[in-house]
Amino acid sequence: MPVGSSRPQMERVCDEVLAPFKAAQEASRIQAQAASQADSYLRHVDYHLGRIAVDQHSALNLGNFSYRNRLGQELKDEIRPILIEAILEELLSLDEAYTFVESLVDHRLPR
Repeated sequence: MPVGSSRPQMERVCDEVLAPFKAAQEASRIQAQAASQADSYLRHVDYHLGRIAVDQHSALNLGNFSYRNRLGQELKDEIRPILIEAILEELLSLDEAYTFVESLVDHRLPR
């Protein structure tokens, strides 16, 4: 800025220079919030696997608790980025999130 620039001119330039940093900070905040939401929704994976394990009509044999726990962690690791992306695209209600998690799990279970 040239010497003698007015305060409003300096503030405008300052805002322009800081805009990309503020945008990046906001994007990071939104990403972290989506990741946090996804992590809370992923707790439903263990519940869903437990329901399948006790379902007498299920053709799936999910073995013992230790196997289900290990399988659950692998599924969580695999579907977490997909769930985060879905949350970033569209705000999901709790029921929608659980249904989405169940469908992701069901499609990835060993047959």
